[in-house]
Amino acid sequence: MVPGRHALIDYAQDHRNLIITPHMGGYGKESIERTRLFMVKKFINEL
Repeated sequence: MVPGRHALIDYAQDHRNLIITPHMGGYGKESIERTRLFMVKKFINEL
């Protein structure tokens, strides 16, 4: 392994049975709305 490289990246480049994709769990419309509401409530409670 090359210093500064991640073993998972090296594995994915050498093996076709692994595909690395970005995490998108919190990117949906409902998740964004819930996060905004959560933050607004926290802000109001601090006033």
